Amino acid sequence: MPQSGRGWTSDLMRFAGLGMQLTLHVAVLLTVGYFLDQWLETPPWLMMAGALLGATSGMRSVVRAVARDPELGGHDDRS
Repeated sequence: MPQSGRGWTSDLMRFAGLGMQLTLHVAVLLTVGYFLDQWLETPPWLMMAGALLGATSGMRSVVRAVARDPELGGHDDRS
């Protein structure tokens, strides 16, 4: 990984944040699916759909964050 004057702890925290982002997407949508299943008496279908949707949205978020990072070969289109 190329260095841009930042320490390795900065890189570690950036990647830990991406991991937490993915985990939270899955956990939140899985929980929403679980409670909807309990309310609508449809277990485990909505919980599985929530987990799949959470994994998909979490991966999309991580891929977008990595694509914006110039140190990882991405580019920033926000300018």
